Amino acid sequence: METLSVLVVLPLLAAVAVMLPFGVRWQYAVGALTLITLSAVSFFSFTLSGTYLFAPWMQHLIVLFDVVLLGYFFAVGYRAHRPSVYLLAALQLLLYAGAEMLIPEAHGATLNLDNLSRVMFLIINPVGGIIIVYAVRYLQDETMQAGRKRLFLAYLFAFLSVMNLLVLADDLMLFFFLFEMTTLASFLLIGFRGDETARANAFRALWMNQIGGVMILLGVIASLSSGGGAAFSGLAASGWL
Repeated sequence: METLSVLVVLPLLAAVAVMLPFGVRWQYAVGALTLITLSAVSFFSFTLSGTYLFAPWMQHLIVLFDVVLLGYFFAVGYRAHRPSVYLLAALQLLLYAGAEMLIPEAHGATLNLDNLSRVMFLIINPVGGIIIVYAVRYLQDETMQAGRKRLFLAYLFAFLSVMNLLVLADDLMLFFFLFEMTTLASFLLIGFRGDETARANAFRALWMNQIGGVMILLGVIASLSSGGGAAFSGLAASGWL
């Protein structure tokens, strides 16, 4: 799993690097290098295998981050007078609390490399890398400040990192957290211009993604309530992969 950590860590490092005020050529260089490296590691992943178990303190941290994230969705929806957003966020918080109470004590969040995640790497990284390189050119026609343009690229790199981690998730609650992280990334990217149209589209995407989050939590609770605790020993063990 050490080699695969490149797929998660490198985009985050690229997000930091692209925030440096070195101009468009630097942004192209960071994007191209990241695209080439991630694509190569994605192809190389077919020769790898492995499982990573999160430490208990990391699992508690994930729960904390998830609650904060759902609280953020509630707050932004409430401030913007978007009932569809803050009501769905409140529902998610209630369902999340119920799911956590039902999770077996022996539950442990894991990452697992399997054939599905390998194929997804080959889709996420080459396509995502090309999109980021294209975005460098696309942003040149925008009238926003240079710092804002760099921030947009940083969001794209962070999104790429979360997507790579998401397809490794071998635990339903970890999968839910990463799904919500992609929801956050989509919300920030779609509404980035800050005008009324962008904000309206961002909130529309947010509540639509929140419905997906509600469905995930309902599935988790249904599986646990019916004695399906094995789902939390790994998606592979429950027959998903």
